[in-house]
Amino acid sequence: MGAGFLVLALATLVSGPDAPVSAEWLIFSFLLQTLGELLLSPTGLSMVTKLAPSNWTSMLMGLWFMSLAAGNALAGKIANFTALPTIIPDNFPLTQFYGHTFNKLGWFSIGIAILLLICTPLFNRLISGSEKPLS
Repeated sequence: MGAGFLVLALATLVSGPDAPVSAEWLIFSFLLQTLGELLLSPTGLSMVTKLAPSNWTSMLMGLWFMSLAAGNALAGKIANFTALPTIIPDNFPLTQFYGHTFNKLGWFSIGIAILLLICTPLFNRLISGSEKPLS
C-alpha cells in the first residue's frame, strides 16, 4: 500500500507543476496496491480459520469481513485529506498538494508495515501455542 502511494507521490514530482501525470503511474500504483491485497487476503482468511476455535470460526470470519468494511470506511475518511479547498486560487500548486498527501500516506503505511514486521516474532509465538489439530 505504501509503495503504491509513494509511486503517486513520485509521479507528482516527475511531472511539471501544470503538466498532467501519465496514466501509467496510476496503473502501476493500482498494481502494487492490488498485489498487496492479493497477498494479504488469502493469508488472513487462512489464519482466521486455522486459529479460531471450532465453535467461533463463523463469528471470527464475519469479524474479518467487518474489519475490511471498517478499513474501507476509514479509507473514505482518509480520502478527505485529498479534498481540494472550496476556493482555489489560480496559482494553487495541485501537484504539490497531492504529492504531499500521497507522500504522507505512503510513509505512514510503510511505518505500519515495519511495526507489524517487528511484531512478527511475538505473533508467531502466540500462534504456535494456539494451533488447533486438523481433524
